[in-house]
Amino acid sequence: MEHFLIEWGQLVVFYLFLAGISAGAFVTSVFAFHVDPDRYKNIARMGAFIAPIPVSIGCALLLFDLGRPLHFYNLYRTLQWTSPMSIGSWLLAIFIMIGAVRAYTFFPEAWKIVKLPFEHRIRSVTALTGLPIALGVGIYTGILLGAITARPFWNTPLLAELFLFSALSTGVATLLLICSLNPLQGPAESKREEHKFLLSFDVVLITIELFIIIPIILHSQLSTLSIRESIHVILGGAFTSLFWIGTVLFGLLVPLAIELFEVFPAFVRKVHTKWNPVLGVLSSLLIIVGGYLLRYVVTYGGQMSGMIE
Repeated sequence: MEHFLIEWGQLVVFYLFLAGISAGAFVTSVFAFHVDPDRYKNIARMGAFIAPIPVSIGCALLLFDLGRPLHFYNLYRTLQWTSPMSIGSWLLAIFIMIGAVRAYTFFPEAWKIVKLPFEHRIRSVTALTGLPIALGVGIYTGILLGAITARPFWNTPLLAELFLFSALSTGVATLLLICSLNPLQGPAESKREEHKFLLSFDVVLITIELFIIIPIILHSQLSTLSIRESIHVILGGAFTSLFWIGTVLFGLLVPLAIELFEVFPAFVRKVHTKWNPVLGVLSSLLIIVGGYLLRYVVTYGGQMSGMIE
């Protein structure tokens, strides 16, 4: 039995996963805020509150994984444009700061220690400046792995896109989970509109994820021998069941079916169905777990598929 050295373990997987949720929550908040700040104000507020938290936890886990967490400041002594890790470190720091400022503008007035003038303008500025940073955080984790050309399982440009859209979807699912467990205050019509917004957005994201996975598999079969052999970890190898059943079936296809079931009547027959919180919780949890499993399979699978010498 072949043994592999796993350098990047669970802490790295959790970091990749939590950073993705934060990026997705921030993008969803910005999208809702600019589509209709009045109709989707609760989504914008919740997304802003969530965004800085998971990524901060993930960064703390990553620092402990480095072995000498108190030396983290060395990452910020320089900026190396050719190093994905250096660029990513700065992206994360800037993202957390922008996310924290944006979240603060949504605090109730009674909670604020410092009164910020022109709060609406600050929200707009942090949205516009933070949006590309958030997208960078969502995609950079895939670029970081893809830049390691010695690992053929990771060496595909589509991995970054897959991580990005998975990050956006897990962010949306987190917001949907909160809505389902703690229904938004306000009229029933408002809750329906926000529910429809999140479901519709997520349907698009999951569909894109599926259409990225397909060419990744096809590309691997038409590529070099090392890549064809590396993809075996999900095509008959150790992670086949976990990827196709855990990530694709239960993490993407089942939630997509649930969300289409919820959204379809409103779009096609113009029927306003009652929001089913049970289905909302189920689809959200499946997406979140599926997003974690995707990063687990990719991180561990890449290290178990061998290296190009």
